[in-house]
Amino acid sequence: MNPVPTREVTRTAAACPPPKRGVALYCTVASAILARSRHTRAQATVEYVLVLLGAAAIALLLLAAIAKSDKVGQLLDAVFDSIVGKVA
Repeated sequence: MNPVPTREVTRTAAACPPPKRGVALYCTVASAILARSRHTRAQATVEYVLVLLGAAAIALLLLAAIAKSDKVGQLLDAVFDSIVGKVA
């Protein structure tokens, strides 16, 4: 007796031929593998987004700290003065 295909089976295993002996099991296994693959891709995407948000938060904190100090301006002045001194 063949199991009744679920919506997931019919959607992911659309290329499966009409049910014959063993084909329904193949379609069920294939749809389970494809569903697992989609879950893994979605999880990787979420992890990627979380890493990007963390990096953006650190960058904003760093920019806020730099904006409060005058060290960057002094560093750029020293670099430009050095370049102008070598060119002139």
